[in-house]
Amino acid sequence: DVLDEAEAFGVRTVELGVQSLSDGVLSLNKRPYDAETCLKAIKSVSRRFITGVQMMTGMYGETAADVANTADSLAALKPAYARIYPTVVLAETELAELYKTNAYSPPAPAEMLLRTAYAYAALTSAGTSVIRTGLQSTDSLEDSIKGGFYHPAFGDMVKTLIILIFLHNYGEINASQADIHKFFGYKSLARKHFPDKIIIGEDFQTSLPEICLKAKEHIFENNGRNPERNSASYAEELIRQTHNR
Repeated sequence: DVLDEAEAFGVRTVELGVQSLSDGVLSLNKRPYDAETCLKAIKSVSRRFITGVQMMTGMYGETAADVANTADSLAALKPAYARIYPTVVLAETELAELYKTNAYSPPAPAEMLLRTAYAYAALTSAGTSVIRTGLQSTDSLEDSIKGGFYHPAFGDMVKTLIILIFLHNYGEINASQADIHKFFGYKSLARKHFPDKIIIGEDFQTSLPEICLKAKEHIFENNGRNPERNSASYAEELIRQTHNR
């Protein structure tokens, strides 16, 4: 009935706040639905409207595996666009109370980058346009943040991490003169580490979905084993380049 009414009044786009497709995470965060409800809703909406989804990373009770499952499941449904929001602790919320008592410990900043990079890569490689990664910067938002990792350039950091992982594990990035700057990355870290792998080439251009598809398989690879270089080490370097907020 809701979709019928929306269609009758000329609605063209419906955006759904999924957050997670882990029933355990949804329950812990007091969401009034389960994963099956989300999946059915996305399928129903997609048959009639342009469909967007919102996903969160770093939620209370979440694991990296939960993020991967949510991102892959959403990507399989091919929504038109998505927004990915890392969890931050806001003042005067139940999550803030859990944070005060250490019942909720946000993922470390580098881990938050890795989880969000996986979600971004999974959705983008499936053809979904990720139109926002990270919360919109406002004075009121920054004043109310009590915990978790927040940075106004979070989206640029996520894309840079994906590019670094791709260049580390694969070959070159070819781009036109007009687009080459997009692949230098946040603080030009990709150009710093791989100056010979980012090449101006008018005939062949490496697409972002291709980069995401290949990088996704390595985002959690060897995480925590402390080799000289892996995805986690690049995430740590990105964090060091930021002001610690």
